[in-house]
This record gives sequence, structure tokens and C-alpha cells, in this order.
Amino acid sequence: MEHVSVFPFSLNNSAEIVVLVRRDGDFYRDLGGHVHGQHSPLHAAAKYLLKHSHGMIAPSNIERLIKKKPLIPENDEALFREILAKLTTLPSHMCIRNVSSHFAYMVPVPHVDPELLNTNLEDTSLHWIRISTLFSVEEYQRFFTAFDLAILSQVNTNMLKQAITLGKDPLYRIMNYIGIINLEDEALWQYHFEALILSNCLQEPYRNKEVKWMFYESELPATEELERITAFVIFGWKDRPSDALTDFLERIIPTKKILAIGSAANMLCEMLGGRLETAEENALPELTAIHFTGEYSKVPFIRKNTSRQEAAPEEADMFLYMSKYVRSLPEPAVIIATARESIPVIYNIDNVLCVHGHPEFTTSFVEEMIAPDLLEQGICHEEDLENMRKAWESMPIHRYREIREICEFFVLS
Repeated sequence: MEHVSVFPFSLNNSAEIVVLVRRDGDFYRDLGGHVHGQHSPLHAAAKYLLKHSHGMIAPSNIERLIKKKPLIPENDEALFREILAKLTTLPSHMCIRNVSSHFAYMVPVPHVDPELLNTNLEDTSLHWIRISTLFSVEEYQRFFTAFDLAILSQVNTNMLKQAITLGKDPLYRIMNYIGIINLEDEALWQYHFEALILSNCLQEPYRNKEVKWMFYESELPATEELERITAFVIFGWKDRPSDALTDFLERIIPTKKILAIGSAANMLCEMLGGRLETAEENALPELTAIHFTGEYSKVPFIRKNTSRQEAAPEEADMFLYMSKYVRSLPEPAVIIATARESIPVIYNIDNVLCVHGHPEFTTSFVEEMIAPDLLEQGICHEEDLENMRKAWESMPIHRYREIREICEFFVLS
């Protein structure tokens, strides 16, 4: 993944679909940028949308613009979380793949007079462009990049108009409803975690037009919702036991597919009959080499998604934050990967996949988001952070893809 495009869209005063672009020299461009160095494509999309619009194309700031109130600064953390929340819950048809290294988002926003937008800008000129004229007028085609034209050519304007006027999801045939249960319900982490899970670990299902995502934090699915959900993705960072969640999981384990990541894997392990042992908690999440077992290529959902001629990977990297580690596994668990001292960290039990780590994390996310929080709480010291950075530098390549693919294979199988 190299580049992410963001196109806010709306209905103009003539009820036509328009997309918001910025004028950059001789070209009209999207509001995206490079993914490299960002935590995930979703984080990159949120960052560049705020950057290129000076924070104005956020729902709260649009309301302030219209009411002529002071704008929230573009670097405000609350504004960033607001955009992340919007991007994670977008209907699937608004998430567009162009080529393998490019990702695009269509973001519905209220229509705002461009003069009102541009009076608040110093070095950017924003314009609403009618999609209906984009491909019929040569003048427009000459001033758009090939990437942006390729993306906009895939847009179904009827779907976009329906999303705005009716507030409904697209009329695609939904084959799978997947429940997302975020155990980190604190505002600081909530949307950051969902963005990491969706666009780092579950990139292919997230872009699949036949998948509908259902988000849950403090409230669990109602009975009528539960009936149509085919799989659950449950994740968290620190152990947060909950009787209500335990009861819920005991009820759905026999009938639903469950991907458990991080502290959620600890919960599922014990519920299924495994045993965990408390360890001295690491000051920081540790990027650890993960070794794949001989069972890797035999697991049905992995075998289905890989070529028989393709050799199984020997190692990958994953962040571990192990306050507990697996002492004994539930039966009949199939161990897919282990960490140091042969500790199981990924295993499959019927329709449950447990990942005792964080394949969704990146080094930049740990350094910029988690480490300062731990430092402020007194859990670690500056010396710990420096040792952490040195450990990363000693690893020439960070091999995240292999374990992320396992998560995708499981959810898509």
C-alpha cells in the first residue's frame, strides 16, 4: 500500500453529485497522500483529509463554518478521531480499490459554498467538480491525474446519491455480516484500534462489497442482529474481564466464527478450557519473531487461500504484550505459530482463531500512540523507549504481512 485518495462528495444545489478536490498547480487532485509512515491506510486518509482541507471537511467544523463559529484546529486529536470514526463505518461501496498499491475513500459530507471554504484557506484552493461532467468534457480530463480519473470512473453515482438522500447502505447483495467488538472503549483508543484492525489486518474483507460491518463497544448485538451475523472479530489490548461478554461468547461459540486478537484471545483461551500463566508484564509491546509450525499449510482456511506450490513462511513479526502466556491449550487446538520458547501465539480451535498478539500494530503506532501513554502512566521510562527503538533498528525488515494474511484467510473462508 503506497497511496490513499480521499474524495468528499455531496449533492450541490442542483441535486447533482459533486466531489471535492484541491487545485495544485495545473492539476485537480484528491485530498489523500502517501500511506508510508502512517499507522494504516485509514490513518493516512484521516490525516490528509484534515491536512488538505485545513480541518474544515470534518462534520463538526462544517457545522461551525455554516454558523460562522471558530474552527477546531486541524491537529486537534478529537477532530482526528471524528474523521477516523467516519471512515471506519463507511458503507462498503465507498471504499474503492484502484490498483494493489492504491486505496480510495468516498466520504459523504454536507455541501458547503466553495467561497466559504476558500476564504479560510491560505495555500489551497478547493473546488466541487460534477462527476457527470468529468468524463464528458475534455477540459476536465486534461487537469486530473490518471489515478484520480481511474478511481472516479468506478463510482456509481446512484449509490452515492442514495447514501446522501436516504442515509442508507448500498443495495449490494450482502453475503456476510461481521460483528466488530472493541474491548478498548476509551475514546482515545476506540477508533484508532478499529482503524488498525480493519485496514491492516482485514484489508481484503474491509474492501469487499459483499461484507457489512457491525460495530459494538459497550452494547452487544441484539437477538435479531445476532441471527444474521456470520462472524465476530473481538480485540483488545489490556485484559478487561466482563461477565456480560463472557456469557455472550459462551452463547455464540458453537455457531459463530470468532477471530480473537490480543486480550480477547486470552479470554477465549480460558473459556475453551486452556490455561494461562501470569507473566511479569513487559513495559512495552515487543516486536517479536513468530515461527510457523508444520501445521500451517494443513489448516483448511489457510490451504484454501494459498497455492500448494507456495512454501509456508518460516517466520513473521508481531507485537506481543504478554501479561499472560499460554500454559496449556484447549482441545483440540491446532498450533499455527509460536513465539520464543515455543509458546503458542496463534492456534485454531474449530471455528475460533486465537491470536495472542497484535498483528495490527506498527512500530510507528507503538512509538507515537502507546509509548507516550505508558510513559505518562509511569509504566515505562525514557530508557525503555530508547531500547525499544534500538531493537526495531536491529530488525532489517518488519514482516507483518504473513500473520495479517492468516487473519484475512480466516475471516474470508
